[in-house]
Amino acid sequence: MKNLIARRASILDISMTSLIKNATLCPYFIKYEYPKEVESLKIELAKIGSNINQLVKAMNEINAMSKKFHDINLYLDNPDYRNLAENAASIMNTFKEFSSSVVPQLETLTIKPEKVFYRDVEIAFEEDPNLKAKIEREL
Repeated sequence: MKNLIARRASILDISMTSLIKNATLCPYFIKYEYPKEVESLKIELAKIGSNINQLVKAMNEINAMSKKFHDINLYLDNPDYRNLAENAASIMNTFKEFSSSVVPQLETLTIKPEKVFYRDVEIAFEEDPNLKAKIEREL
């Protein structure tokens, strides 16, 4: 194990003490393979993020417009208000549809993490076949 620490310290160009102190001794890293569905979800999330921004802008405009009118009936009859309200309602409906379609996709999405040992650790395993079992027990 000391040779493994010394080799890792020399590869990382730091002292063995620093290596241990900074907890950079973990012999592996985790690699994730994301399914292709993740890309389509990212695109959908970007679209919905844009829609939410539009909704916030519409609500801010509605709020600003409401301050101009002292009579609520004049405000509600205003065509600009109606357009903004229709746009806001449309965006909210889009968001509801998106949520109802994405949530099941997220629930079924499986990401398979894989433990990948660093190259110097792999070399140490080749030199000492029992080392992998020892490390697995310690982890």
